[in-house]
Amino acid sequence: MLCLDTSSSMAGAPVQTLINALMEWTRELHDDVSLSYRVEVAVITFGGQGVGAWRGPQLLDPRAPVSPFVPAHLFRPPRLTAAGVTLMTEALELSMHIAAARKAELRASGLQHYRPQICLVTDGLPTDGTGHLTDSWHRLIPVLAEEQRARRFRLYATGVGGITDMGEQVLQAFAPKFHARLQGFPFRELLQMMSASANAEQGTACGS
Repeated sequence: MLCLDTSSSMAGAPVQTLINALMEWTRELHDDVSLSYRVEVAVITFGGQGVGAWRGPQLLDPRAPVSPFVPAHLFRPPRLTAAGVTLMTEALELSMHIAAARKAELRASGLQHYRPQICLVTDGLPTDGTGHLTDSWHRLIPVLAEEQRARRFRLYATGVGGITDMGEQVLQAFAPKFHARLQGFPFRELLQMMSASANAEQGTACGS
């Protein structure tokens, strides 16, 4: 699951770099026999359209009971735009909810699944709906700690662009073991890291 910041600070070259990386990564996924039929992809964005879940290129109606997860060999990337505020807390909460719901669907079908991988990518700090900085993200810390301790998913929290020291501290609080602060917008490398992580995760099925 890709949880992507598409707020106004990502406008221009950063979001175009992200779009290009998603397109190239999609081609690589389709060509990767070990992943293309064994992995599903979902995209969550937080920005001008609030928090949105994408099923491939389609932005889902939040009232529709449709999972955004798409088999990798059928995945097509959304055409993203950047605007608005940084509802990072709400986006992570939606990501956790969708991952849990998809695991429940698979279990109900008698299918095993691997531990979900959530990749949070941002260049800023969490805000509220009016664009003001907020400390509401603190409520996620114990939840994320327990969920990851129970191996219900693995969260990668990555700061890009000009993320501040305070922004990095938020990401470290979210994912103490798997956080990073990177120069620029190396989205291609981040996506390739997700592919490598998914490949490695296939060694063990997850039951929780």
